[in-house]
Amino acid sequence: MRRNLKTIESLLEKGYHLSDRDQVLLGTLETLYSQQKEMYRERKHQVAGRIVSIHQPWIRPIVRGKTNAPVEFGAKVAISMVDGYAQIDKLDWNPFNESTTLMETVEGYRAKTGCYPARILGDKIYRTRENLNYCKSKEIHMNGPKLGRPPSNKTLYR
Repeated sequence: MRRNLKTIESLLEKGYHLSDRDQVLLGTLETLYSQQKEMYRERKHQVAGRIVSIHQPWIRPIVRGKTNAPVEFGAKVAISMVDGYAQIDKLDWNPFNESTTLMETVEGYRAKTGCYPARILGDKIYRTRENLNYCKSKEIHMNGPKLGRPPSNKTLYR
């Protein structure tokens, strides 16, 4: 790859031109090469902002730990439902923790409607101490599964 990049560089110095699209692609390839070189020289397997797709360099892998697909690719989206309508609260190509979006989403709801929601139905990840305290301070009832171990499938009979 180093040899190919040097060849392209020498052709550009001689007056050849790249289209806008090819210039963007060349920049991606140069970044990819520097990332690979860094990982090789430092004997590591990770690098910040690692490119996993040459044609879509903004895509980041999201480790999910699922059996069939331990890693997923694409944007991560936080969505809320209000009166039967879905709205995107946050969309990002980098991984993020959904629980950190709750307060911002609630304040956005208040800015649009003039009041806080009476209830929030959220998954376990939203039921952090900070979010629960925030909801309590705003007199918002939060429904959803409790944190902790899932219920046992075993039933005790006496």
